[in-house]
Amino acid sequence: MFDSIESWATHWTDMQADVFKTDNKARKWPRKKTLEHAKESLNLNNLEPNIHSVKLHDDRKVSVPVVDFPSSMRSILDDPRVIKHIMKGLDPETFRPLLTQDQLMKDPDAIILDKDSGYLYWDGINLHCPDSSSCDEILIRPFPVIIHIDKSHSDLFGNLAVAPIQVMPAMLDVDIQQQVKAWRQIATIPNLSSGKGKDGKKTTDAINKLKDYHKVLNVALSSFKETYENGGFYWKDQKGRNVLLKPYIHCVVGDMAGVIEMVGHYNNCQANCLIKDCKCSQKTYLDFPCNCQPISWLELQECSDAGEVFDLFHER
Repeated sequence: MFDSIESWATHWTDMQADVFKTDNKARKWPRKKTLEHAKESLNLNNLEPNIHSVKLHDDRKVSVPVVDFPSSMRSILDDPRVIKHIMKGLDPETFRPLLTQDQLMKDPDAIILDKDSGYLYWDGINLHCPDSSSCDEILIRPFPVIIHIDKSHSDLFGNLAVAPIQVMPAMLDVDIQQQVKAWRQIATIPNLSSGKGKDGKKTTDAINKLKDYHKVLNVALSSFKETYENGGFYWKDQKGRNVLLKPYIHCVVGDMAGVIEMVGHYNNCQANCLIKDCKCSQKTYLDFPCNCQPISWLELQECSDAGEVFDLFHER
C-alpha cells in the first residue's frame, strides 16, 4: 500500500504541474528501503523481531515475532528521558533499595510508596541477584521487570486479535510507568483460533487450547529466558562502565483473564480451588502472609479415583 500511495501521489503531482511543484530528480524510495533507512537513522536495527514458527496440536502453524530482550532493555536505559526516573527509594548506582529489608519490615512509620517499598522487591533481589562480598554491587545489578500481556482487537469480531507482550524495568517510578517510552514490546502472541472456521470458534478442548497457548508463550519469552539462563546481559551506563544486569520477573500486570491464562489457573470465578498446583482456595487467596501448600505428583498418584483427587484439592 505504501508503494501504491507513493505512485499515486507522484503521478498526480506530475499531472497537475500548475498545482503541485515537483522535482523529477527527487529520490523516491519504496517501502522496504524507507524502513531500512529509518532503522539505520533511529538506531533500531537490533529491535527488528525474529519470526519463529510454532506448530500447534492440530498441525496448524503460527508465526511468533520475538524481539531481542537485551537490545530492547538497552534502548530504554539509554534514553535520558527515562533513566532519570529511577525510583527515589533506590540507589541509582546499584539499583538496590536504600533501606534494608529489616528497616522496611520493622519501621513503624513506614508508608507504602512505590514498588521498592514492598518486601517482595527485596525478596526478588535476594533470590536472583544476592549480595556477595566478592562482587561489586555497581557492576552487577538486579534488573527486575514488569510484564504486561493483554489481547488487542483490531476488528469488531476478534478474528484479528493478538496479544502483545510488553516489558518495563521495575526500578522506574510510577510517573514514567504510565508513558509508552518506558515500555518495549518483546513479542506478540498471534490469534491461535486462526484457520479454525469462518468465525474462528471451532471446538478445541480446553487442555489442548492451553497447551498450544503455553507452547507459543514459551517461544514468545525465549529471548528473556535465554538471557536469564545465561546470567544476564551487559549494559554500558552513563559513566561508561560495563554493568552486568540480572533480569527476573517482578510482577505481571494485565486483566485477570490474561494473567490466569498465563499461569495456568482455572478461568472460572465459581471454582473453589483456582490453582491447579496447590490447595489454596478463594478464601485463602488474600491471606497474608500466604501459606501455600503445593500438591505433589506423589499425592496425585496415591489417589485411586476422581473423588479422592477432589478431596485432595479441598482439604481446607
